[in-house]
Amino acid sequence: MDDIFEQFSNYNVELPWIMPTSQMKELRQCAWGNTIANKVMEWATQLKWPQQENLHPLQDDGVTWIELVLSFTFSQRIFLPLRREGREGKQLLVPFANETALGAYQGKLSELAQTFAILCKQITELQDKEFLPPVEKGLVRSLYKLGSNIFSSGFKWRPWFPAQTQVLEVLRPYLRTHRGPAYAALPDFPFVPDEESYQMIRSEIKGDWAARSNTAQKAMRKAVALAPPAESLLGRLVSRSLGNTLAKLYELSTFAAPPEAEVSEKSSDVERNLATLTLAAKRLEVNDFAGAVTALEGLTGDCQRRAGSWLRSARQGLLWQQTFEALQAK
Repeated sequence: MDDIFEQFSNYNVELPWIMPTSQMKELRQCAWGNTIANKVMEWATQLKWPQQENLHPLQDDGVTWIELVLSFTFSQRIFLPLRREGREGKQLLVPFANETALGAYQGKLSELAQTFAILCKQITELQDKEFLPPVEKGLVRSLYKLGSNIFSSGFKWRPWFPAQTQVLEVLRPYLRTHRGPAYAALPDFPFVPDEESYQMIRSEIKGDWAARSNTAQKAMRKAVALAPPAESLLGRLVSRSLGNTLAKLYELSTFAAPPEAEVSEKSSDVERNLATLTLAAKRLEVNDFAGAVTALEGLTGDCQRRAGSWLRSARQGLLWQQTFEALQAK
């Protein structure tokens, strides 16, 4: 077992994937706050992801969200805020100054990992470029090889990550007594928390979760419309995948953008796309699927690609609407 931990500890990636530079970011609208979002980006720039398959014997063992959230926590010296119920039943984000505070709120390692996965997904959708590579996600065997009883969720290629040795040194005793699947117990956190960062996080995440989440969702939809053209086939595929994911999670009918009247022939493509999405949302509000399809077909550039699943959903709704009307007419 110690040999396995040593192998993972010595893991490295030569000629890693290069994170593309985003021209448009809405990180200030992140539901976890601007400080957390920028800390995630700072951490992500240090990751070294393989660019292709079969570059290292351990590459296909993947990496779990548990390993990644510990890497983030150890290297940035902060604890992720977690959702808890506050007064009048409202959900709030609770910051943690230290390990004791996290334990007092019954934080779990599995909850930290799940929260980090959701946070990274939101940060991806708040900018025009993916900050993590298009590596397949699913159940991976890295923790299983390290002593767990199960495969866990993560990325199917393994990167080198910050505080790699420290993470493995913490997981070695942890996995002897906590082999899954719950991962409810917290591991040791061998670092002194960054007090300045904690105070900044604390000041940024005030207010109820529903309002913060809604603000972030609006910013994510805006990011779809403001995305510049993708430069390559891979960029187009990743961009389209992001648009599809957004469409599955959030209703187009809540899209907020400038009114159609503000758009003229002199307007930019971005302005026209924003107005087109708003028009489509208005059509859906009155179940006018034909109008929504017509509007969405008017999108241009990368916005058209990223909103593709919205158009497919509208077309499917139109088909069902026409079928229902035909049955009623009989």
